[in-house]
Amino acid sequence: MNKNINKSPSSLLVFCCIDKCGACLDQKSGKMKARQKLVVCPGFHRAGIVVPVDENDVGYREVPETPGTVLLKFTMFANILMVNMIVSMSKVSMCLGLCYGL
Repeated sequence: MNKNINKSPSSLLVFCCIDKCGACLDQKSGKMKARQKLVVCPGFHRAGIVVPVDENDVGYREVPETPGTVLLKFTMFANILMVNMIVSMSKVSMCLGLCYGL
């Protein structure tokens, strides 16, 4: 361990970001900030979607759905599956009742 490092947070930040390690303790690194400028659409992971675009504007396609509407559709789909499963189980239960006198 380097004995020249003081125990203050500012000296740790200077040591990590500038001196020897090359690791940055900021919330967003320089690469993350540069990538954020290229984001064309938000995503569930909140990192955003970056699509490379050539000189003819090929590569970028606008996403018609927002994360909220996609989540709503998934929730509705999950609810439909749950209702279908309950209906199927009730049919099986009714069949067992008729067949075995339950």
